[in-house]
Amino acid sequence: MDAWLRTAKDQPALGAKFKKVKKATKNMRDVGPSYPGFHTHAMRHLTAHDGRKIWNSYIESRTPSAWRMYWIYDDDGGIYVLSIGPHEHHPSRESG
Repeated sequence: MDAWLRTAKDQPALGAKFKKVKKATKNMRDVGPSYPGFHTHAMRHLTAHDGRKIWNSYIESRTPSAWRMYWIYDDDGGIYVLSIGPHEHHPSRESG
């Protein structure tokens, strides 16, 4: 589990963030990256260690320190979530 997500889960002050993350991961699983609230887009200047595009989907918008979900398409066409956390954090595959 990503460090930011562990922090949200374990700190009562971040409970609302954790609920939003749970809802977003469910929507990613059930609907996929085309879910309208995600505003999914490829990161222009950020790639995974193997050169794959990293995608960004919104957990929140119009919120100070809004959280994002960073992910790649896996070899089997599925989605591999690299990181979830504040917009300004740096995702990496090794964070989970």
